[in-house]
Amino acid sequence: FYDLPFIGMAITSPLTKQWLHVNQTLCDILGYSREELFAKSWADLTHPDDLAADVNAFDRCIRGETQGYTREKRYIRKDGTLIHASVDVRAERAADGTVARFFSTIADVTERNRSEQALRETSELLANLSKQIPGVIYQFRLFPDGHSCFPFASEHLWEIYEVTPEEVREDASIVFSRLHPEDLAMVTASIAESARTMEPWHAECRVVLPEQGVRWRSGIARPERLDDGSILWHGFISDITDRKVAEEELLRRDAAMAASLNGIALANLEGNLTYVNRAFLELWGFRDASEVLGRRAVEFWDRPEDAAAVVDAIVSGANYSGEMTARRVDRTKRILQLNAGLFADAKGKPLGMLATFIDVTARKEAEEALRLRDRAVATSQNAIVICDAHGVIVYTNAAFVHMHGYDSADEIVGLTTANLLSPEDLRRTRPLIVEQGNWQGEVRAIRKDGTTFDALLSANVMLDADGQVLNLMGSLVDLTESKRLQSQFVQAQKMESVGRLAGGVAHDFNNLLTVMRGYLDMALSDMPSSDPLGRDLLEVSRAVDSAASLTQQLLAFSRRQITNPQVMDLNEMVTRMQGMLRRLVGENVELRASLAPDLGVVRFDVNQSEQVLVNLAVNARDAMPDGGQLMIESANVTLDDADARAWPGVVPGDYVMLAVTDTGTGISADARAHLFEPFYTTKAPGRGTGLGLAMVHGAVAQANGRMEVYSEPGHGTTFKLYLPRLRDAVPVAVPELADALPTGDETIMLVEDDDGIRTLATRLLKRQGYQVLAFGSGSDALDAAGSLSSPVDLVLTDVVMPKMNGRELAGRLLQIWPTVGVLFASGYTENVIVHHGVLKEGLAFLPKPYSLATLARRVREVLDRSKLA
Repeated sequence: FYDLPFIGMAITSPLTKQWLHVNQTLCDILGYSREELFAKSWADLTHPDDLAADVNAFDRCIRGETQGYTREKRYIRKDGTLIHASVDVRAERAADGTVARFFSTIADVTERNRSEQALRETSELLANLSKQIPGVIYQFRLFPDGHSCFPFASEHLWEIYEVTPEEVREDASIVFSRLHPEDLAMVTASIAESARTMEPWHAECRVVLPEQGVRWRSGIARPERLDDGSILWHGFISDITDRKVAEEELLRRDAAMAASLNGIALANLEGNLTYVNRAFLELWGFRDASEVLGRRAVEFWDRPEDAAAVVDAIVSGANYSGEMTARRVDRTKRILQLNAGLFADAKGKPLGMLATFIDVTARKEAEEALRLRDRAVATSQNAIVICDAHGVIVYTNAAFVHMHGYDSADEIVGLTTANLLSPEDLRRTRPLIVEQGNWQGEVRAIRKDGTTFDALLSANVMLDADGQVLNLMGSLVDLTESKRLQSQFVQAQKMESVGRLAGGVAHDFNNLLTVMRGYLDMALSDMPSSDPLGRDLLEVSRAVDSAASLTQQLLAFSRRQITNPQVMDLNEMVTRMQGMLRRLVGENVELRASLAPDLGVVRFDVNQSEQVLVNLAVNARDAMPDGGQLMIESANVTLDDADARAWPGVVPGDYVMLAVTDTGTGISADARAHLFEPFYTTKAPGRGTGLGLAMVHGAVAQANGRMEVYSEPGHGTTFKLYLPRLRDAVPVAVPELADALPTGDETIMLVEDDDGIRTLATRLLKRQGYQVLAFGSGSDALDAAGSLSSPVDLVLTDVVMPKMNGRELAGRLLQIWPTVGVLFASGYTENVIVHHGVLKEGLAFLPKPYSLATLARRVREVLDRSKLA
């Protein structure tokens, strides 16, 4: 026991773990003497990292779970060095089953472990080297009888052929079975050729592997002929699948570039073309690549200076995407979409520039046409709306938004046509539009605030490729202004008709009234006031005044009344007429005036202004049968663009406003619509002619003014007149009339084609003391003027006469007598001495029918004025 060489032996106590007996070999292994070992336990010399496992195995034996254990552990020698030992421990048990003692053998395996570790490290090194090589290092042996094997192959053989080195060490047939059927003959032939020539073998082929599928392999080997006649190849096989795929991809890419419909060009970093495909040549109109290769890329732009910055940016590493204008060989221009950038090698080093070109000329033209259509639709004055097949609105232009009173299209998009058309129109029109494909007609449209207006709708259906309704498009025209203008046109036609009627009768009618009034004036002036016949003649005179007023109202309404506008102060006119107005409206109507102290002046016919105020006061009185208040107001106002939009025809600017307000019965909406029409009246039969307001409207319009009416039934009525305000103008004073009629002794040439008026006017003038030369035509008067020894003082001529009118006669006579006074008389002038009904400046006018007093005063006024001149 104690003399066994190389094996340490010991008996240890199960209680103290101390050695009870050891041999010399163990002492030599641990470096202690027997006495020193007897003083220690095996636990004292066990390496701390191994102690726990040792104690655990020891305890299991004590508990009877095992009879012993074998393990490797480390001991700490006396000199502090470590040894590796193989320990085998066995328990000897007493009769009661407890452990009496342990028998142990300890072998020093330090050197063995070192050798094994060195071997492992060498193997790991070789294995790692083999792993670092991307392929298989192998030996392939071919015997004379055709048998082959792989005497050696590295572990990567599995990755290459999906076989292990052990499977092919004696037989290589499994490797050949992995070769692609189409490549097998080529590989075997190349091996045979290498064996014949003893030249190195090389082949690239495909393999079909159970797991990896088809892969590419590249093999190279150098042959060696052995003594037994076999040939041993020492070689290397690698996977070249990625390279082959890349090559195939490159070939496909080259083919794709060549066949691409987009133009493709490559250039070096200096900007010279190195490759172009067929599409590039076609874009620029070249026939062969030799015409362009080597040329500068910038030459192919219409403006090379535009290209320089782009090329510089690309060379600096930036990608470019944008449009360019190309100049073809035939000098035509095309718009191309250009995408360009650098291409680099595997290490990222730039090799050159790659650019692709797409001809977008047609697209750009189409886009521009589409943009033009979009702008046309968006800016169209017609309101345009598009909705889907269910009537949901998807688009509106600005005109539509404005027409319907919305702030933006966002408020309308998403609504349905039910929000914009009256229900009855929607039910009526939608089936017709869908059925017919298009439709046009009038509808009632709805604004945002709920109000409605008349519109002309032109609608059509937009179909998809299958003929199904995709959208409905509508174009609306607001008919409000059109209908207003139509109404104005109808009104103008009425005015024209009435004007023609008035003009037709005014001349002859006023001539008759002039004769009637003149003889009535003379008869009344010669008749004693006590004569009962005088009262009857006064009634006839009033009837003549009424007839004359009716004619004047017809002419005023149709704007054919001759006016003599003057700079006037409306406040002065209202103040002057208040006394008469109080008598006119009666005691049960309170008349009040609120006049602006700084009121501006206007240009208006003084007589017309009085007629306007009287007519409005009379209407107000009739609207207040039980009494009320009549308020006359004046003010300076300014009408802006908003007022102009609300009142078509109004020019923005400064105005004088005259308002007449009553507290009467008011006017209904229907009546307001016809208020200024001739012969329209709401009064009882016999109480109104229907010409009063028509005359007012015509007179104000003739003065470039405007009238507005505000009224509600039961809440009274306000008429507002707006007349343009003049600046830096002084009103003309209204002369006070003397009680006595003026007389004179001057010579007057009277020219009148109507015998009755000529006779009457001669008598009236002679009554006032004048010398009268009367003629029935202009030619007679002109002939007589040449034979007169002295000029006359005044020419009183009718305006409308056959052959030679009064204006022409006056012009001829003024050539003979430059200082002679001229007074024109007429009831209707046909624009001979007027312009749009306004008396031409500097002309004196006597309107028919005239009275003795009017004739006397007007003749004296013209005579006095001509003498001052």
